Amino acid sequence: MAKVIGPISHNGINMSALHSIPLGGLREYAFYVELEGCETDRGVQAALASIANITDDRFVVLGSFPKANAN
Repeated sequence: MAKVIGPISHNGINMSALHSIPLGGLREYAFYVELEGCETDRGVQAALASIANITDDRFVVLGSFPKANAN
């Protein structure tokens, strides 16, 4: 988990939620992470690229939503 959180922190991205789900094997977990940022943001792109490398592309982006403008 620390390996995945590192790129998020390094790129200055706020993490709003982190959930771990046991997969049944010893020390095998899936993680659900909510980040503040959009998939098109440079920092988010860099973090996702690092996470893809760390996890051998075993991760999925479930959604990406740009921040609404406050008018």
